[in-house]
Amino acid sequence: MAGRGGRGDDTRAEERRYKAFELRKAGNSYRFIAQYLKDKGEAPKGYNGSMSFKDVKRVLDDMKPDEDEVESYRRIQIARLEEYLARLYTTIVNSNGRDLQALDRALKIEQRLSMLKGTDQEDSSKRDLVLNVNFNGKVEASSSHAVPKVKYGRM
Repeated sequence: MAGRGGRGDDTRAEERRYKAFELRKAGNSYRFIAQYLKDKGEAPKGYNGSMSFKDVKRVLDDMKPDEDEVESYRRIQIARLEEYLARLYTTIVNSNGRDLQALDRALKIEQRLSMLKGTDQEDSSKRDLVLNVNFNGKVEASSSHAVPKVKYGRM
């Protein structure tokens, strides 16, 4: 059995940090994370919200060192949105593009990701998205500066 500060303790601490990160990514507060991990026996008695913050920050620092709290939060948002988008993609593909609600939500998530990642080239409020959806499930999207349109029907 590993003693205090041994390799087993390091492994448990690393697992705890990644669990704390996943809980934070899911939108939980640092206080909740601390209590949850203590209740599960995965954190020591004195573990608190400040310590769970440090655990999450360490995981984020391991991803890319020397970033402040705002940047860390932005990266959490990106990770969360990318996970949502991956789940929606399966729904859209399985519906052959007919689940317009899922498609609309995916487009909004992609727009938010573009903003967070800084990949938007122009003011998105001035661009409109035109969706052409046919009954074979094929979806075509194009952007324009015209009035927004959604066309339904055979193409």
